Amino acid sequence: MDDTTQQRDSALALMILVVASGLAFAFYTPIWPPDLAALYFAARLAHEGQLAEIYTAKEQIFSGNMPPSWADLATRLGHPDQTAYPYIYPPFWARVFAPLVGALAPFAFFKAVFAVQLVLLIGAILATRQIMSAQTIPASLWALICAATLAVSTIGFGALVQNQPQITVTCLVVFSLLRLKQGGAVSAGLLLALAAAIKLTPILLLLLFAVEREWRAAATTLAALVAFAVASALMIPAELHAQFFAQLDNVQAILPMMPLNFSLQTFLGWLIAGEQMQIFARSVTVVIWVKPAWLDPLGLALMIAGLAATFWVTRTLGDDDRYRIRPFAALLLIYSTGPLGWSHYYLPLLFCLPGLMVIFPLRLGAGLAVLFALGWSYALHQRFMALDPQGGLVLSWNVALLCTFLAMLWMAALQMGRRS
Repeated sequence: MDDTTQQRDSALALMILVVASGLAFAFYTPIWPPDLAALYFAARLAHEGQLAEIYTAKEQIFSGNMPPSWADLATRLGHPDQTAYPYIYPPFWARVFAPLVGALAPFAFFKAVFAVQLVLLIGAILATRQIMSAQTIPASLWALICAATLAVSTIGFGALVQNQPQITVTCLVVFSLLRLKQGGAVSAGLLLALAAAIKLTPILLLLLFAVEREWRAAATTLAALVAFAVASALMIPAELHAQFFAQLDNVQAILPMMPLNFSLQTFLGWLIAGEQMQIFARSVTVVIWVKPAWLDPLGLALMIAGLAATFWVTRTLGDDDRYRIRPFAALLLIYSTGPLGWSHYYLPLLFCLPGLMVIFPLRLGAGLAVLFALGWSYALHQRFMALDPQGGLVLSWNVALLCTFLAMLWMAALQMGRRS
């Protein structure tokens, strides 16, 4: 494409994403998001000086029930019938957002955050095209595919309906990967550090930095995280940090069979131990087990083996081909083998779906992109839930999809290696 055509294509891509964002804003902002409400409630409690009430008791994890202090806060805010899920983020963010939530009603805060996250999504979708060096795919087509898949998929729905902070984390990770590819080691490290400061899991991408021999980026990440830890220690009482880590232990000690949890650990626990596991909580559509001791080591072993295989099959590839495979395979492995694999963790896979038309021959790649979009569709998952309300069918289906996606990336890397 010449410069004029590229400019028109870029403008059209931006227009598609802005229009899609406007529709998403209109559709989702009237909905109360329990995930983001956790941040609002925690920050509000920090604003009111009730730091001891920020982290809920173990019995509240994923139960849908709020502790009395949170229920009282919901009533005082004028939303007695609404729910906030437990707060499982570092206490630093509750303190940072405390002045803002003190000045904003819940829905005003939700709308402001959603607007920011939609802007970040636009940037991340376009950045993924750059990471995958997909100049042969028009930016407008890339934007259209990503917007459509976000609109119809369980992955997109789970992120948007909850106004999930993971959206911001995902976008920061994508921006970090783009800067890494562009040679911006310091900015890549800072962006990854910010993502890891919100949710700890992205720190595992330091393994990718190491394999890429991006030592400056890795050092920047670690230095930034140390600075964040020092700032948090100065701002937040030590006992609150202790409660945060206890909350993480509570989360990692259970195994939730839920419609939006696409975790390999949950799948293996259900498949191998099933009803032999101790029940932590149960409802019509949710079963939460006490996690068997063998699952975490197994998940870690699978992640390490998968990452080793990914780095091995991409070892001879040039920069463009390597970045089409490694980052997305690594993210898939990190999230799917961890203790929780919420659907919204897999947003990067939606962003890179159009890239299958670069990794594979055009027609094959387009067909695969359509098949995965259909496989992750919300309508199909709802049908599965109607057939099996406990979620075993939807979990099995999504684990199979993730394994297939990973196998395809490995196969593509092997084919690229033979051509190089």
